[in-house]
Amino acid sequence: MAMKSVNVATLKNRISEFLGKVEAGEELVVTSHNHPIARVVPYRTAAKLDIQPPRHPVSGLKKLRGVLPRKPVDPTTVLLEDRRRR
Repeated sequence: MAMKSVNVATLKNRISEFLGKVEAGEELVVTSHNHPIARVVPYRTAAKLDIQPPRHPVSGLKKLRGVLPRKPVDPTTVLLEDRRRR
Protein backbone atom coordinates (compact mmCIF):
# COMPACT_ATOMS: atom_id res chain seq x y z
CA MET A 1 0.00 0.00 0.00
CA ALA A 2 1.39 3.42 -0.96
CA MET A 3 1.77 6.00 1.77
CA LYS A 4 -0.82 8.79 1.50
CA SER A 5 0.47 12.36 1.47
CA VAL A 6 -1.50 15.35 2.78
CA ASN A 7 -0.65 19.01 3.34
CA VAL A 8 -1.03 20.65 6.74
CA ALA A 9 -4.09 22.74 5.83
CA THR A 10 -6.03 19.74 4.52
CA LEU A 11 -5.03 17.67 7.53
CA LYS A 12 -6.26 20.39 9.89
CA ASN A 13 -9.62 20.61 8.10
CA ARG A 14 -10.19 16.83 7.94
CA ILE A 15 -8.23 15.53 10.95
CA SER A 16 -10.87 12.99 12.04
CA GLU A 17 -11.04 11.44 8.58
CA PHE A 18 -7.25 11.04 8.32
CA LEU A 19 -6.87 9.76 11.89
CA GLY A 20 -9.52 7.13 11.10
CA LYS A 21 -7.42 5.96 8.16
CA VAL A 22 -4.30 5.84 10.34
CA GLU A 23 -6.19 3.86 12.96
CA ALA A 24 -7.18 1.41 10.20
CA GLY A 25 -3.49 0.83 9.46
CA GLU A 26 -2.53 3.42 6.84
CA GLU A 27 0.55 5.60 7.14
CA LEU A 28 0.31 9.31 6.39
CA VAL A 29 3.01 11.77 5.30
CA VAL A 30 2.30 15.38 6.27
CA THR A 31 3.76 18.02 3.94
CA SER A 32 4.32 21.75 4.11
CA HIS A 33 5.08 23.63 0.90
CA ASN A 34 5.51 20.24 -0.85
CA HIS A 35 8.21 19.10 1.61
CA PRO A 36 7.56 16.17 3.95
CA ILE A 37 7.67 17.28 7.59
CA ALA A 38 6.11 14.39 9.51
CA ARG A 39 4.86 10.85 9.26
CA VAL A 40 1.79 9.65 11.15
CA VAL A 41 1.71 5.91 11.81
CA PRO A 42 -0.67 3.66 13.74
CA TYR A 43 0.11 3.32 17.45
CA ARG A 44 1.13 -0.20 18.39
CA THR A 45 1.41 -1.25 22.03
CA ALA A 46 2.38 -4.90 21.56
CA ALA A 47 5.84 -4.25 20.13
CA LYS A 48 8.40 -6.41 21.91
CA LEU A 49 11.98 -5.22 21.88
CA ASP A 50 14.77 -7.76 21.81
CA ILE A 51 17.83 -6.42 23.60
CA GLN A 52 20.98 -7.92 22.18
CA PRO A 53 24.38 -7.81 23.84
CA PRO A 54 27.09 -5.78 22.07
CA ARG A 55 29.22 -7.62 19.51
CA HIS A 56 32.38 -5.81 20.52
CA PRO A 57 33.52 -4.42 23.87
CA VAL A 58 32.49 -0.84 24.64
CA SER A 59 36.14 0.01 25.35
CA GLY A 60 36.74 -0.25 21.58
CA LEU A 61 34.74 2.96 21.07
CA LYS A 62 37.58 4.98 22.54
CA LYS A 63 39.67 4.19 19.45
CA LEU A 64 37.16 5.80 17.06
CA ARG A 65 38.02 9.23 15.66
CA GLY A 66 35.57 11.82 14.45
CA VAL A 67 35.56 13.40 10.99
CA LEU A 68 36.76 16.99 10.76
CA PRO A 69 35.57 19.38 8.02
CA ARG A 70 38.13 20.46 5.41
CA LYS A 71 37.53 24.10 6.21
CA PRO A 72 35.87 25.89 9.14
CA VAL A 73 32.07 25.83 8.98
CA ASP A 74 29.70 28.43 10.40
CA PRO A 75 26.53 26.57 11.49
CA THR A 76 24.36 29.67 11.02
CA THR A 77 25.43 30.00 7.39
CA VAL A 78 24.74 26.32 6.73
CA LEU A 79 21.27 26.61 8.32
CA LEU A 80 20.36 29.70 6.28
CA GLU A 81 21.57 28.07 3.04
CA ASP A 82 19.43 25.03 3.81
CA ARG A 83 16.37 27.19 4.46
CA ARG A 84 16.88 29.09 1.19
CA ARG A 85 16.92 25.79 -0.74
CA ARG A 86 13.51 24.89 0.66
